[in-house]
Amino acid sequence: MAAKMSDTSEPIELTAMTEQSERPEPKLRGADASKYHNKEPSRSEFWQIRSWTIVAIIFIIISCCLIAGVVAAVMTGNGAPSTSNSCTGIKTVSEQQTDDQPKNCASSIKMSSGRNKMFDSLTMKEIDEVVQFMLSNKSLKLVPAANATIRSNYIYTVENHLPTKKEVTEYLDGTTSNQPERKARVIIFQGEDEKVADYLVWPIPKPKYKQIAYVNRKRNKELSWKSRPVCNRVEAPVIMEFILKELEDKAEGVYLNSFTDGTCKKIENCFYANLAPRTVVNSQDRNVIAWFFMSPEKIADYYMYALPFYIVLSTSDNSESGYQIVAVYFGNDKYDSLEDLTSYYLENIESVYKYPSIEKHLNAYGSPKYVFDGASADQTQRPPQQYYPDGARFTIAGQHVEWLNWEFDIHSRTLTGIQLMNVKHDKERIAYELSMQDIAVIYSGGKPDDYFKNYFDVGWSIGRSNFPLMRGIDCPSHALYMNSSVYAVGEDHGTVLKDAICVFEHTNSVPLRHHYSAKFFEWGYRYAFSMPDSVLIIRQIVNVWNYDYIFDYEFHQNGAIEVKVASTGYVAVTTNIADSTTDRGFIINPDLNAVANLHQHLFNFKFDLDVAGVNNNFKTISFTDQRQRTDFSDNQPWYQMITKEKEITKESEAALKYDFNEPKQYVFYNNDKAVYPKTTQKKGYRVQSNSFSKVVIPEDWPLLKGALSWAKHQIAVTKHDDNEQTTASYFTQGDPYEPAVSFDEFLSGDASLNDVDLVAWTTVGILHLPTYEDLPVTTIPGKILSVALVPFNFFPRDPSIHSRDAAVFWSSAFNVTDDFFFQNDTCSRKSVAPFIKID
Repeated sequence: MAAKMSDTSEPIELTAMTEQSERPEPKLRGADASKYHNKEPSRSEFWQIRSWTIVAIIFIIISCCLIAGVVAAVMTGNGAPSTSNSCTGIKTVSEQQTDDQPKNCASSIKMSSGRNKMFDSLTMKEIDEVVQFMLSNKSLKLVPAANATIRSNYIYTVENHLPTKKEVTEYLDGTTSNQPERKARVIIFQGEDEKVADYLVWPIPKPKYKQIAYVNRKRNKELSWKSRPVCNRVEAPVIMEFILKELEDKAEGVYLNSFTDGTCKKIENCFYANLAPRTVVNSQDRNVIAWFFMSPEKIADYYMYALPFYIVLSTSDNSESGYQIVAVYFGNDKYDSLEDLTSYYLENIESVYKYPSIEKHLNAYGSPKYVFDGASADQTQRPPQQYYPDGARFTIAGQHVEWLNWEFDIHSRTLTGIQLMNVKHDKERIAYELSMQDIAVIYSGGKPDDYFKNYFDVGWSIGRSNFPLMRGIDCPSHALYMNSSVYAVGEDHGTVLKDAICVFEHTNSVPLRHHYSAKFFEWGYRYAFSMPDSVLIIRQIVNVWNYDYIFDYEFHQNGAIEVKVASTGYVAVTTNIADSTTDRGFIINPDLNAVANLHQHLFNFKFDLDVAGVNNNFKTISFTDQRQRTDFSDNQPWYQMITKEKEITKESEAALKYDFNEPKQYVFYNNDKAVYPKTTQKKGYRVQSNSFSKVVIPEDWPLLKGALSWAKHQIAVTKHDDNEQTTASYFTQGDPYEPAVSFDEFLSGDASLNDVDLVAWTTVGILHLPTYEDLPVTTIPGKILSVALVPFNFFPRDPSIHSRDAAVFWSSAFNVTDDFFFQNDTCSRKSVAPFIKID
């Protein structure tokens, strides 16, 4: 019961994608074949052959058993083994069959070959080739990252760089026969001269050329050295070592007396901090702030046990000897140095703050082993499972996915995670790109950390932040899991992120469509029909320290696509010493005066729609009221809703803020294409969301004038520009006030939007005021945000009308045969009548 396969190639059963799939030896033909096929063996040869045949059969049986054992051991482990010679940057492994699934109904997902590789991510081998090519260029003076210091020149990241859209679409549409060259983007930190260099390297594989580039930046704007991320293998360990030594030399007594229970005798045994670049508003300094927690060696959920201790470090001199502590916060007080803190502490030792004693526990909050109140839920029965009764209905070739009428490519970008490219329905392109761009988390709170606790999460490389999905839990047991290859920062080689993405078909809890044709004035019905909403889901879960984000791209059979995101994980906690209450959050742990502060999650998405072609137009349809004249009430005003269409012709007019007093629909359409030529309705798609969110802070706030400028608009439409690939940057966290990428610059040209290639930048968000129920881990219900791309007169009828998933049941009074797709009886758990007739 295999999934549908491409007609152009032989199906290959998938276990793990490798550079060269094993194929049977070719049959001998012609003269060479006749030597073997026409010769009769002698009697001795016959018995010799028979003996060897028996031995071979026994050997094969033993080998199969050994292989089966190895496969079982691997599949029940943490993901599949990595294969460095994968032919794609995203590798796939077949899903594991669970005991709960009927053995004869196993999900048989097969692969097909023969495809273009323009959207392929870099493989580990290709990443390694790029690294070695760059290291061999003596003029760059590169030092292997493992040996690099802050003053060295070393590679920060290597990732795939997609060709221009024009090159890709001309090839895909047959305008040119030349497949665009694959390239890599390499970012180098040049510590010698305090610069950041951005290179394009090609061809991939086996690179030969490099060229300075200004990727995704207007006017060839150079990247700021001071805005660089804190490299987690080169700079971060040095900063941590510096802070630890400073504490040991100048404030050991303060730290041990205030934040330990006396059993910890050396700071290094109970030292745990996190750090991030935090540029002070309008400052050219590069500051890094370190904030401290109870050691995770003692407390599993250490996020909940923040210490009221912060150190602000200046790193502007670009040398280890140039590090300088510029501020220390202990409790709610600020000190200019650790010496000042120690001096004050010794003089006021009876009254200074001491952190409450915490009993050691390493059972993670949320674990079934962790019983908070002495009771636990009944866990004797497992939750329900879904499975494919006739095998999976989707196929994957490398990174190309096909499901029913949908097809697209999955591309993994190191900066922002997965992008869906060249999305087609029934062979017609709907979108060139669908992707998440940037994540911002804006906090409120007390001094000092919460004043600047504003994060741009992509600065930590979302595409490098996916850890293995838990099979059967994060994704269903029948899902297909895909690995992703990325550059390992500070290690000068590629690495595989196992089970980073999953693909699965799933039936939603609400039907796609339903109707019960009732007899209004008598009991009974004429007919009833319904169709389950079976969707294809591509899922990625990324972790940025305390928070986790679940991204879903959900394809429906009616031509709609939903992009969803949900936030979970641990809320950020500040220990509030001075106040027992606050207007910026709730105290969720009274024993520690621990406050989980009010914050806002904002997500920016890119939808590069190509509706019935590349050249599109954009309009809004507003819903408003109109007073009507009636013949039954002369004195009472009578109103109805009406629509007002407005053509948006300039980028300046298309930077929109959602107005609940005049709700709108946002429609992209092709002015030259219509399903019915005699009508005025053009083929279109609309962008709609119930998750639009307004930034509460005024627009003159420096962040909204800087890197967060995209959040001022719930939707903004621009003319496609290859220099506007993404609103995100590795360098935004380091300097959000004069950012490497500013969305305001995307709008500055005020280009015409008439019959051109259009891109929609859409922002959704949620205000999160944490409560007790956010412990232990903040849960997802009520926090799912989504944007839907929905057909708008694009199809002559709902395309799901052709699906065999629907079912119709007629009343016996009409003598009409019911119509529904029978399930395979061998896969049915229990024979249940699909519809109980009531007449």
